[in-house]
Amino acid sequence: MAGKGIFRAPGAVLAGALFALAPYGIARTQGDDDVEVAFRQAPVAAGSAGKETAGAQADVVEYAATYRNQGKVPADSVLASIAVPEGMQYVASSARPAEFLASLDGRMYYAPPLFRVVRRPDGREMRVKVPETDYRVLGWNLDAIAPGATASVSARFRPRQPAGTAGNAAISRPDER
Repeated sequence: MAGKGIFRAPGAVLAGALFALAPYGIARTQGDDDVEVAFRQAPVAAGSAGKETAGAQADVVEYAATYRNQGKVPADSVLASIAVPEGMQYVASSARPAEFLASLDGRMYYAPPLFRVVRRPDGREMRVKVPETDYRVLGWNLDAIAPGATASVSARFRPRQPAGTAGNAAISRPDER
């Protein structure tokens, strides 16, 4: 699947989760199969003994979208997406289902890992891996959703780190006192 873009399938439900714009939406297929979309966001904090808990003091937020087919026939080729919220970055390995697609521009989606071509100072081009923190939209091909059934997707995000920082890490030289 690497190297192939999706979200161009005719007749597919394209249901995007743009949390800043709409907490709820309706998407349709060409066959008028209704798919209701409900969005949720919840802070996630590390609790005691490494267990996760929901809490307002979390610096990680989980965004989820649940798609429910309200029609009388299966909704085919449902394509779900969650946009990375402004000022946030994707937390690696947090996407559910784990098999997802990623986009750097919200138009073309590819199976991770993503790569880009960069030009070196000597003029040669080289292919480099794009950090997962640069993903701007995550997408899932949910295939078909039976009438009355639901399908959910989710991913976690944390505040974007300024360039050149690594969390709370500090660098010091041994001769500095």
